[in-house]
Amino acid sequence: MEAGFKAAAGMFREPGAPFNLAVTMLEHAEWLARGDRGDEAEPLVRGASEVFERLRATPWIERSQRLLGTPAAAG
Repeated sequence: MEAGFKAAAGMFREPGAPFNLAVTMLEHAEWLARGDRGDEAEPLVRGASEVFERLRATPWIERSQRLLGTPAAAG
């Protein structure tokens, strides 16, 4: 399963699809976190969150923040 996340991220990175890349990174982070691999998940979710912030993708920002355990900023 992890290889699939990495392959998808690579595909989205090439054509410059930042939203799709960020979604893939967040879903990979969620999968890692469920497997008690939070230390590996954190950089992925932080990277995804930066893209979501830049794109103002509020539902995805909130989802990222839940995974990080941080409250959503009032907007």
